[in-house]
Amino acid sequence: MNKKACAAILLLITVLNACTSLKPISDAAAKSQKSLAVFEELPTTYTGFCEERCQFTLVRKSEIKRDSTRGCDCKLFTAADRATVKVYNAINAYFKSLGALSKGDLTTYDTKALSEALTEGQFASLTIDKKTVTAYSSLGRLLLQVFTDSYRKKKLSTVIETGNEPLQTLLSVFGTSIGNLVSELEFQKERNYALYAELILSEGSAYEKLTLSNNYYNEITRLKQKQEQLRTFAKSLVAIGKGHQNLYENRNKLTSKEIRELMADYSASLQDLIVDFNKL
Repeated sequence: MNKKACAAILLLITVLNACTSLKPISDAAAKSQKSLAVFEELPTTYTGFCEERCQFTLVRKSEIKRDSTRGCDCKLFTAADRATVKVYNAINAYFKSLGALSKGDLTTYDTKALSEALTEGQFASLTIDKKTVTAYSSLGRLLLQVFTDSYRKKKLSTVIETGNEPLQTLLSVFGTSIGNLVSELEFQKERNYALYAELILSEGSAYEKLTLSNNYYNEITRLKQKQEQLRTFAKSLVAIGKGHQNLYENRNKLTSKEIRELMADYSASLQDLIVDFNKL
């Protein structure tokens, strides 16, 4: 066997060993994506809340319309949904890229998710401030640079170091957005309580009041279930933030036993939250 062949084999062994040692990170990135994907299954949106408010107003007025959303201005609520989706896409694209890099895959990347700009402003109850816009842009630039020829030679630790601050900012805003939806559901519960309490006190047969009571508690149960789904997803965002913070703090020893153990615990905690969500 000539020297060139030996060198090629040694290089291949080195690459394989590097990929194997970084497997806990690629696995954790994949689990992060799976956990984030729960967002697409959430039962509530800002726009949905706006439309329900309009419908509730019609019910209170005893009005019947062919289209309950006609004349219902939900532009800011729709903008809040779009901003939240952009933040979600940015975070998801980051972990997709992180997983690809840790596996040595320099061809799989996602820049389409960051093709739309995030705009500063107040959208319904969601605030997108300058810090959030800057974080979104910073993460986008990082992902564009990661797969260029000049950046490929840099360590995975550099990506983690550069990406941590904007990622944590976006995760925080994402969590706030989910918290706003929980609060909106709480408002719906209070609104329904006021309506049903009023109806119970009005004239009606015992059967009608029994039916009203049953409908009320069924509705409260439904709203509570939605809140628990949102809260469970919010917990996963906190876990993802802590998991990446651990990577950041240990970025110079990514192949260590400590990182393997931390990422194993991280993946397990996310899986538990996914299971909890699916049970709701």
